[in-house]
Amino acid sequence: MSKKYNLTINNQNFEVEILNESNGIFQVNVNGSIVEVKDTSSQTNIISNQEPKSQPSKIKSSEAQENKTPVESVNVSKSGQIKAMMPGKVLEILVKVGDEVSDGTPLLVIESMKMENTINSNLSGKVSNILVNVDDSVQYDQVMIEIE
Repeated sequence: MSKKYNLTINNQNFEVEILNESNGIFQVNVNGSIVEVKDTSSQTNIISNQEPKSQPSKIKSSEAQENKTPVESVNVSKSGQIKAMMPGKVLEILVKVGDEVSDGTPLLVIESMKMENTINSNLSGKVSNILVNVDDSVQYDQVMIEIE
């Protein structure tokens, strides 16, 4: 059922491909990261039955680089706090306090909605604090790692 869309959300461009749908649960590839999303509308197949109405937009290469961070993976505030974008369970911590990280460095792996998601940094700095442990449950917007 693979369908591809180029979407703009809050002035950010995303390449979205619907890989599979079952009972209103979609497996979606967003800029290279696989996530599951649930259709909460009354018409469970509304997304898969529509053709895209917009044309792909052209973006400068610098903007394309900025949009490589997976949508679901990380919520970074200006203070360098890496926050959970959805509830889940910490499966693996890939860094330790004192590690130097750069944009795109894998930080930890979270299981959410039966999918493993690698959380990547989208800023450069030094890991100053890790606030979660393996097997911890995390909630939306919970601070997991601090980078200075």
